Amino acid sequence: MAGTPEKILEYLLETRLDSKEHHETTAEDSLLEDFLLTHSVFFPDDKLCQAILGHYHSSSGGGAEQEEGEFIMSQKKCVIHFVQAWRDMEPDKFFSSPVIGHLLEVSCVLPFDWSRMFDAPRCELKAAI
Repeated sequence: MAGTPEKILEYLLETRLDSKEHHETTAEDSLLEDFLLTHSVFFPDDKLCQAILGHYHSSSGGGAEQEEGEFIMSQKKCVIHFVQAWRDMEPDKFFSSPVIGHLLEVSCVLPFDWSRMFDAPRCELKAAI
């Protein structure tokens, strides 16, 4: 299904956040910024968070073990960069939303230290959630 919110997210993750260390939005490439500023109209936070977790836990579905591992790591990095961009775009909403807080809480069991990503001690993050 082309043009669905899920497909737009997938496109962003695959083309705009291709596991680069730092993604900077330019005037020519504002799709990510536009998506983050307007997603609540067509993709509510709860559904977006579910989709983000789905991409974080996705697998390529085949191929060699090394290729599978590389795909999974690349996918996780893209999701992390998306979440970082979202945090940078709307920090107040990001830390005050219970839905986004749940995303971070669920993700805390994953092998990524979210507290380092958000420059806050884990206890502060839990308090914000």
